[in-house]
Amino acid sequence: MEKEQWEIERDKIKEAFIKFPKNQGKRNLPYVYNRRFLLCNAANNKWKGDVIFSKIEHIINNDTPDSFYTKGILKYNWPIDKAHRIMKLDYYNYDVSHDNAVVSQVINETITHINDIITVFKTHYNDYSDSLLYVMTFSDDGVLRPYKKVGKTSNTDERKREIKLVLPYDICKIKTWEIQYNKLRFVEKYIHKKIQKYNKRGEFFNDPNGDLITIISQELKHLSKEHNIYIKEIL
Repeated sequence: MEKEQWEIERDKIKEAFIKFPKNQGKRNLPYVYNRRFLLCNAANNKWKGDVIFSKIEHIINNDTPDSFYTKGILKYNWPIDKAHRIMKLDYYNYDVSHDNAVVSQVINETITHINDIITVFKTHYNDYSDSLLYVMTFSDDGVLRPYKKVGKTSNTDERKREIKLVLPYDICKIKTWEIQYNKLRFVEKYIHKKIQKYNKRGEFFNDPNGDLITIISQELKHLSKEHNIYIKEIL
């Protein structure tokens, strides 16, 4: 079967990543080794920047068997950042293992714009209400309170407004992490269990030494590594 244009482009870029590795060592080259420049040429100057090429390389090397994400960025011009994000959040595997409501429409080209894909995914799986783990810090007349709230949400501003209605304190700081789709409840329960000895009530935890955020951050790094879960610190 004759390859589509996007497949030819994929093979060319994939070959470039192999031909121009990240580290050239101390080879005696007859020219200054500029990987970014070489990759830009291989991609016909479609993209620029080390960060962008790093994400493209990750997408191509870790794509699904049908090259779902690579096809998206090459054929449908998905923004690299958005494609990389939904790949890390594992949209594809979650959808295929459940209703296949989104991937099937992309394959049939019923929907191809990445914003439409995200919207359909969120709408179909109406339990996609949370994607962030947060830690809130409170103060009273400028004095920090010795406890924090650890929970999950999809919108920190909205959550802050809700909490302000029931608590007499100011929310002076909020730290968040983006969690892989369908793993957030597991991560939240894991963290709550790890800091159980600090529990005051429900999602509120004592923080007498002011190091609870550091403890949670370390636990999340360990969890991400041990269970291969996408966890990204936002704030």
